[in-house]
Order: sequence, then C-alpha cells, then structure tokens
Amino acid sequence: LRGVLGMEMDEPMEIVTEVESRRFAVDSSKALQLGLQRRTDLRQAEIQEEINRLGLEQSKRDNGPIATLNANVGVRGRGSEVGDISSNLERNLWSVGIEVTMPLLDGGVREGSVEQAQADLEKSKIATSLKRQEIVREIRNTVRNVAQAERQIELRTAALEVAERTYEVEQSRFELGLIQSQTLLDAQGELTQARIDALESVINYRRQLVDLRVSTMAELEELGLPPE
Repeated sequence: LRGVLGMEMDEPMEIVTEVESRRFAVDSSKALQLGLQRRTDLRQAEIQEEINRLGLEQSKRDNGPIATLNANVGVRGRGSEVGDISSNLERNLWSVGIEVTMPLLDGGVREGSVEQAQADLEKSKIATSLKRQEIVREIRNTVRNVAQAERQIELRTAALEVAERTYEVEQSRFELGLIQSQTLLDAQGELTQARIDALESVINYRRQLVDLRVSTMAELEELGLPPE
C-alpha cells in the first residue's frame, strides 16, 4: 500500500476505518412529492406535451376556413347641420360582406396534417405518463433501499458487538490456557470480518442516501425529520 501511495516504507500511515453513520428519517410521500415537482426529465416531457398541444391547435387553425367580415358605410347628403346627416341616412350607401378563404391544400392533406399533430400529442401524453410512472418506481425503490441499508447497519452493529464479546472471552480463555491459539485466531478473524461488514453497511447506507438525493433532486433534510 505504501508503494502504491508513493510513501516511504518507514513513513507512518494511519488508516481511518470509521464512517459517519448519521441517520435520516425519510418520509416516502414527501420524497415522491418533491421528486415529481423537481425532476427535470419529467418537466421536459411535460413541456414537449404542451408544445404538441399548441401545435395541434395551430394546425387546426391553419387548415381550417378563414372568414373575414368587411363593412363599408358611405354617408351622403351632408349638410351644415347635424340633422342633415340623419335625415338623409336612408339614402346613404351601406355595404357588408363576408369573405371566406380556404388554404390552398386539398382536404386529404389538411386532414392528414391535423391527424399527425393529434398523433404527436397522444405520443407525448403517453411519454409523460410513462416517465411519471418510472420516476415514482425509482423513488420508491430508493426509499426502500435506504430503509434496508439502515436496517443492515443495525444488524451489522449487533453482530460486531457479539464478535467483540466473543473475542474477549476467547482471549481470556487463551490466557488461562483453556484453548489453542488457533481458536483465538479464528475469533480474531471473525471480529475483523464483523468490523469490515459494519463499515461496509455504513458506506452502503451513505450511497443509498446519495441515490435518494439524485432521484428526488432534494436535500436529505427536506425528505423527512432530521435525526435526533
């Protein structure tokens, strides 16, 4: 190890085997709520759905008839008095017209354009729904993994305490000459393994918390009550 690290062979080296095991009480419903609010991939799917909805509306407008209302009024028989206009109003020229125009496309092309926009909207709706379901499953899995990792810490800690007591007993028996050295070495090996298992359980718990933060895009303090 010293060689890999580029250290001198007589240089002292301290290896830290303790990892912070701070616990967090995670509220699964809050994790789901925050995750669905903050996940950018879900926002992207929802934005695409809205774009396709607007595209369908635009396609219907572009391929539908357009009506224009024109109104013209010509006032004749004007006089110097206000009443001259009203008295001659029946002789004034009135014209009203409605002009209807259609796009220069045949009916099949117009319908196809609208149907394509409708299909794009339906696809985006399905994509949004599937993305939401995927996120819900992912968050639920990460919350469950955190709970399982926390339970593993408890079990490994209990196993470590048993291994420590066993080693102490075997060491006392060895000092009294009641057991062979191999028995003491076996107890020492079990203690070492118990320590490794306890350390790995804490590391795994920290990894699961990182996965939870990623899946919810929230800080751990936002997902439930802080540890006591």
